[in-house]
Amino acid sequence: MTSNTECGNTSTRHFRDSQANFNINRLVYYEVFHDVHSAIRREKQIKAWTRAKRIALVKTMNLPWDDLSREWGKPFAKIQT
Repeated sequence: MTSNTECGNTSTRHFRDSQANFNINRLVYYEVFHDVHSAIRREKQIKAWTRAKRIALVKTMNLPWDDLSREWGKPFAKIQT
């Protein structure tokens, strides 16, 4: 669980350690929460699931397993009316 306001070294180090241990190279699923307690509760719930159940969850949002972070930081396209 990360917060868009959390910039500390601890979270960055933890993420880098996780990347090294689990070969994390793309974002395939995420959820948005307005309060940190709900996010933590949901994270614990999902972590307790079987791998098959977590894979099924990803497929509900991102069937081709595209990297959802690929477009981060790029400007939005103008909507033509």
